[in-house]
Amino acid sequence: MKRIPKKFHVRAESFLYDNEESGAFLEPGLGKTGVSLNLIKRLKREGTFKGALVIAPLRPCYLVWPKELRKWDQFKSLSYTILHGPQKDEKFTRKRDIFLMNPEGLEWLLDQLYGVPRSKWPFNVLIVDESTKFKHPRSKRSQNLKTIAKKISRKHLLTGTPAPQGLRDLFGQYLIMDGGKTFGTEKGAFEKRYFYKSGYMGKELKPLPRAAKEIKKAMEPSAITMRAEDYLELPELIINRIDIELPPKAREAYNKLEKELLLKFEEGKVTIANAGVLSSKCRQIACGGVYLDSEEREWKNLHDAKTEACFDLVEQLQGNPALLAYEFRHDLDRLEKTFGKGIPAIRSRMSMQRTKQVEDKWNRGEIPLLFGQHTSIALGLNLQESGNTLIIHTLPWSYETYYQLIRRIYRQGQQNKKVFVHILIAKKTVEEAVWKSLVENQGTHESLYAALGEHLVGEPT
Repeated sequence: MKRIPKKFHVRAESFLYDNEESGAFLEPGLGKTGVSLNLIKRLKREGTFKGALVIAPLRPCYLVWPKELRKWDQFKSLSYTILHGPQKDEKFTRKRDIFLMNPEGLEWLLDQLYGVPRSKWPFNVLIVDESTKFKHPRSKRSQNLKTIAKKISRKHLLTGTPAPQGLRDLFGQYLIMDGGKTFGTEKGAFEKRYFYKSGYMGKELKPLPRAAKEIKKAMEPSAITMRAEDYLELPELIINRIDIELPPKAREAYNKLEKELLLKFEEGKVTIANAGVLSSKCRQIACGGVYLDSEEREWKNLHDAKTEACFDLVEQLQGNPALLAYEFRHDLDRLEKTFGKGIPAIRSRMSMQRTKQVEDKWNRGEIPLLFGQHTSIALGLNLQESGNTLIIHTLPWSYETYYQLIRRIYRQGQQNKKVFVHILIAKKTVEEAVWKSLVENQGTHESLYAALGEHLVGEPT
């Protein structure tokens, strides 16, 4: 097929070309991969291009970038390799236009580049796809990428959600892109300039009234932002919250656990770091099960209130395709008991080949019901060509996961006039606090901590 760029594609590509350190923050469906490939072709024609290092999650490495390169005629001249698996040492020695790699491979790459002059590197362009993976500047992956980025002049960030959990997410990404030119090199100074302490026990940082405006102004020279609804005709998005009552025995178990959590809050024994871990048990019981050990190998199923509600929803669809998202392994166990074995599922540690097969079968309309683990389907999959119904059995606390999950079917290529998202929430449980956090577009550990505190203290069971 011949790719005919739209005006906004040309505008985005030109912006990246004119600004060597810049970000293209294009919402899912706007074609940021195609824009990047056009940029690479343009640079290659000029004769100054050696190669591009593309850092992306594993699924986009295997499913998104190769698909775009094969799909469009004008990109077929570009060669690529995926630096992953046991043969990556050999693959790295071959001359290619594009080197695809997931963040976990950066330490290996640093070893390969150690002592090699920058002039001998096989790439001189860095593209960070889904750059929010580097929002924590002190993480090992961020430190590794920052070491490499310092020696590359042309660097571009790609993501549809640059600040899904709040404006603080921008600092780490920009530090890699421009080394501190926009927001400085110290995150503490950045936070002091734009945020203030708030929330339960003052554990949450909230942006100052002027922060959004000032941060946007600081980003303008180096970022282009595009929303899908401004450039595409999208269907109507309908969010349907479904409240679920816990059965008596599950309610008793839940109340007991939540009271223990409340006591720890009151005694000051809960920190931001472990609030999510402690509340996870409450979330699990709300969903219907609980892990019995820290390694999550054994679990106990407690109730089927949510899975039965899912069954009723699917029955009402009368054969129309539905994507059903879950989080915990015991969620899938109960779903399979309710719906029967043999329902296709995209889960963690699933091979890229098998994932691609399931994705293709779904888009051809051959799968009426598809189970999907949150983080396994939130990135790198296009599922908009078949169904228009998403059922969220287990609500994720991360806004980025929640947003990307919906965008798997709510994007360009969706043929239906409406997209339905049914969200199951157990009443009077921590899930209501998680929902509050997501509605406020935060979904951070800090906002979850604050919402938990307000839920426990303000609405004891």
